[in-house]
Amino acid sequence: MNIPTEKNIETYILNRTALTEKEQEWIQDWIQKDEEVRLLAEWFRVFYKKMDHIESVQERPDLLTSIIELEPAPQKSKYSGNVFVLAAQTPVADRRKKTLKTIRTFVSEEHKTLIRILHNSSKNQFKLHVISEFLQDDDIVLIDVGDQNNKTLVSDPGGTFVIPDQVFPENTIKNWQKCELHLPISKIRVFSNGEQGTLNFDTTEAHFEREELSLQKSGDKLQVSFNCSVERIPDKMVIYVGEKSSMWPVENGKCTIAIQNLSSPVSSLFFYK
Repeated sequence: MNIPTEKNIETYILNRTALTEKEQEWIQDWIQKDEEVRLLAEWFRVFYKKMDHIESVQERPDLLTSIIELEPAPQKSKYSGNVFVLAAQTPVADRRKKTLKTIRTFVSEEHKTLIRILHNSSKNQFKLHVISEFLQDDDIVLIDVGDQNNKTLVSDPGGTFVIPDQVFPENTIKNWQKCELHLPISKIRVFSNGEQGTLNFDTTEAHFEREELSLQKSGDKLQVSFNCSVERIPDKMVIYVGEKSSMWPVENGKCTIAIQNLSSPVSSLFFYK
């Protein structure tokens, strides 16, 4: 079998029972025989051990936490990460080294949430991981980094971000003063039948009453409308379709989507405050 991915290794360390016995043996075999996989597994062990103190025995709050402010962790605190040089056992002539380095860590102890930013020099990219009790496996989340460009980042499902070096130089990330995490307040699945030209909706995670949410198809457009208190109306939407995301504004409680943007048999709409 191929070498395990970072996600495979993280799952093995964090929640081994989610893997089949064969998958566990596969990853364990790679940890034993490959230095890079072994060091990455150790990184996850150390990281999640340092996360223990922000875990809570309290029940999850009834009110959905949708916006979480995170502050940078002190560089020498128990949140700080180490540098692992992950050198695969390759011939001496091949001098490439894979380096996985923690650049920044942001934390909210109040909401038991953490964002870690890693840099992989072999791939020339940063990877952000969101860890929170409020995050579901398929959630798309937003991060406002509060820099001078007011950049908003859109995650992949599960709260991970991959950012090429050219988008954010390392010095820029090191100067981030805060992160604001936006979790979805509402999710809608859209099922499209291209042959019949029909749309069907799964609103079980919409968190709005039937009379508060309207989904109307008119011609080649879909209009999403919210009829509720101003405090509950979202102002941003992300469409996730075909492993690609796009962010749209929700203005005056309404958002109009061209049906062609829902071309996949299954699309997801995420809404944010």
